Amino acid sequence: MREQGLGVPRNRLHAYAWCLLAATDGNNDATKARDELEKGMTEKEKSAGQKLAQHRFAQQQKQESIG
Repeated sequence: MREQGLGVPRNRLHAYAWCLLAATDGNNDATKARDELEKGMTEKEKSAGQKLAQHRFAQQQKQESIG
């Protein structure tokens, strides 16, 4: 549902961050989506998306280590 953007506001930066995470995990569809998103993004936007992805990854690692 969220993959299709249902129930959430559109946000290219957040979409890019999620695609980065999924692409890093080997998801080919996410890799293609990431590449498409990058075409319309500035370097500043890409950098912000990468930082957001790193933050979300760190949160996930923390949650996994807790329980």
